[in-house]
Amino acid sequence: MTGSLNVPYPFMSIKPGRNVLFGWDPYFTNLGLLTVDSLAIYAKNSADNQMEEIDQVGYIPNASEPWALNRSQPPFLAMKVKDVYETINPGKDWLMQSYDAIVKEYQFWMDSSETAIEDNTTSIDGLQRYYHHATDDELIAFYSQLAPRFGFSDTIPRSEQIAIGSVWMAEAESGMDFTPRFENRCPDFIPVDLNSNLYQYEQILSWMVKELDLSDQPDWQMRANKRKVLINQYCWSEERGMYLDYDFVNQRHSEVASSVSFYPLWAGIASREQAQKVRDNLGLIEFEFGPTVCEPTKQDRHYQWDYPAGWPPLYYIVASGLEAYGDHEDALRIASKYLDIVTKNYLSPEP
Repeated sequence: MTGSLNVPYPFMSIKPGRNVLFGWDPYFTNLGLLTVDSLAIYAKNSADNQMEEIDQVGYIPNASEPWALNRSQPPFLAMKVKDVYETINPGKDWLMQSYDAIVKEYQFWMDSSETAIEDNTTSIDGLQRYYHHATDDELIAFYSQLAPRFGFSDTIPRSEQIAIGSVWMAEAESGMDFTPRFENRCPDFIPVDLNSNLYQYEQILSWMVKELDLSDQPDWQMRANKRKVLINQYCWSEERGMYLDYDFVNQRHSEVASSVSFYPLWAGIASREQAQKVRDNLGLIEFEFGPTVCEPTKQDRHYQWDYPAGWPPLYYIVASGLEAYGDHEDALRIASKYLDIVTKNYLSPEP
């Protein structure tokens, strides 16, 4: 970062003595912090630091480290700000500051101009994709990191290394590095999670305009309504009864169903009928330990965001999506499975 993040905040450290603020992880940490009065201020600090990142570089990077500045991660700041405001009420001035930051970050995802930081646009106006803004040298370095992990050749031409590095760098922006969801062609897909989150940004920005009594602002609710229609038009698979990432290049859905099908439930995008169909397919991803990232499929490589991995953010999204549509029993079961596996691993950690 060009400056420092001096406000104390909970962090994940990848190296001893280094405080690293990641992009999407802090949202889920904040959910816990906001349940404890003495810790809630750290949730606000986390939001303040991410707003500082936006001020410095124009977006929230993958992490507050030099290696992570060439991509972002799934956007959660708007939801984080609303949670903080409604829980500890930092005041209208803070909310106004947050509004400006969120609008700037939103523009990062939407910008299609020649001066855009990166190209997150798709052929479908109103739906975005994951990408990156890495240089060729950074993509070569990234390819070199991937080569031993996935058995890539280190003798292919530089141009091919750049092309492969670009595809996988975009996938790193998804927060799921890596996953079979995108069939190793992440930039070709409209992700369910990204667009569900941007729908929530538009809804929350509309709420903020009313809360702050602002004028001459975009019609955020109209944008949200448009995105909701498009998500249901392109990402809903009636055949499978699930939301699936949409390959806008080949005009078809991803062949791999995943837990992200519950994002539109969590965001309030799904109809009651759609929500019931997604719930009916819960067995595709739910196992004894809880929801896995993707349904079991045959893959040439091992991905950490795939079956049988279960990641805490997805437990939350699945349980919250079910709860939002009245499936209390299923939501409680998913939440309980998370607590059970955390307790089991704490008492009897795997070697």
